[in-house]
Amino acid sequence: MLYLLGRIDGKLDGVVTQLNAMSSRQDDHDNRITALENTQADRPIYIEQHKKMIEKVAKLEEWKTEIAGAVKAGAFLKTAVAIMAAIILYVGYRVQFAPIQTSKVTTTHQVQSTVPHARVE
Repeated sequence: MLYLLGRIDGKLDGVVTQLNAMSSRQDDHDNRITALENTQADRPIYIEQHKKMIEKVAKLEEWKTEIAGAVKAGAFLKTAVAIMAAIILYVGYRVQFAPIQTSKVTTTHQVQSTVPHARVE
């Protein structure tokens, strides 16, 4: 009987040890789940902030593209103006501009008349 009681006691000690280990794991799981729940509680706020940030980044990328296009157009415009100025200066040096003089128009009328010769007799 003592032998059987010893075996039962040993088995109970094993069960108690396993229950303690399971309780410890349960406490660890509970701590991790609580931490996840606390993190998940703020998740909708973070999701909304993330969506807004993505929209802002997209707008900034569009703005950057527009600015880059404007810079290229400005550079092209500067080049075109410089070329036009160079052409105008070149033509200005090649062609001398003189003030327009008003011309005086004179008309001469020639009148021819024939006088019959008198006959000398």
